Order: sequence, then structure tokens, then C-alpha cells
Amino acid sequence: MSHLTHLRTFLAVYRAGSVTKASSQLAITQPAASGHIKALEAHLKQSLFRRVGRGIEPTATADWLARAAAPYLDGLEETLGAATTRPTGFADPLRLGGPAEFLAEKVLPSLAGLPELGMRLETKFGLTQDLVEHLEAGQLDLVIATVRIPRKAIGYQAIYREDFVLVARRNGPPRFRPSLLRSAERGP
Repeated sequence: MSHLTHLRTFLAVYRAGSVTKASSQLAITQPAASGHIKALEAHLKQSLFRRVGRGIEPTATADWLARAAAPYLDGLEETLGAATTRPTGFADPLRLGGPAEFLAEKVLPSLAGLPELGMRLETKFGLTQDLVEHLEAGQLDLVIATVRIPRKAIGYQAIYREDFVLVARRNGPPRFRPSLLRSAERGP
């Protein structure tokens, strides 16, 4: 069990003045809440509450711990609450441009999980020159370019290297036979 869970239970008991009320607020059983308090007391090696009649009252250690921990625990609770109520997804789609074959074969399969994250993807296929112009005009967010086109407002990052091979029929004209091409590949 997490110390944060123990601290959360402690703070609820401290504020409610009762283990029973706190356990109800936290939707846990009263024995579970008592167990959290006992575990925290064992960790701190100090008592946090003392029995008074049928109730409990905080010790000086409990007063100190509540003052020290409350702002942080409340902040975490607020953050978690905000995270669950924030709108999911992104308002605008990611607009990506590039060569059709490369996007279809290499890029789009790796971006298949974007909808699960709430992101929409729009693609535009085309030549680098045209796509860079769309990028500069704000019509695209990212471009996968096959060449660098010098522009002051654009940065480039190499992401992929591609090998090109020459292919010929085995029984084609002698000058294009694969065995001749392989020897040409090795160099003079």
C-alpha cells in the first residue's frame, strides 16, 4: 500500500474527526481506514490520534503532519480531478505532408495509435517543394521531405535513409544483366 494512500486516509480522518466518517467519504471500509492509520503510525513511529471517550483527537504530531501534508495532497487531488475532467483529445488535427509511398508504408502504420490518444491526423501527399510551401503558409504542421529546400524559418532533421537499387531482367540486354551490375557495384 502506498504512503500516499495512507496520508490521504490520515488527512480525511483528521478533517472528519472520525475514522468512520472518513472511511465513508473515501468509500473504503472502517477497518481499512484504521489499517492505513496504523501503518502510517508504524512508519512514523509515533501515534497520530488518541482515544477520547467514543471518539479520537489528533496528537501534536498529527497536527504537524496535517499542516505539512495537506497542501500537497490537496494539490494532487486537484490535479487528478482536473485530469479527469479535461477535454480529451486535441482541438486541431496534426497535419502531415510527404511522399505518398513513404507515408503509407513507413509513417502511417506507426501513427495508428494516435486516435486512442485523442489525436486526429490529416495527411497531404505531394512533392517536397509544394509541401514546404504549404508548411510555410501554415497549412501543414510537419513535412517529410525527400530533399532539403533552404528556408530560414524551417529546420530539418534526418529521420530515414533509403537505398536505391537498379533492377534488370536476367535475360535482358547484356549491358543490363544483374551479374554485370553487381560487378559495377563493387567499383573499379
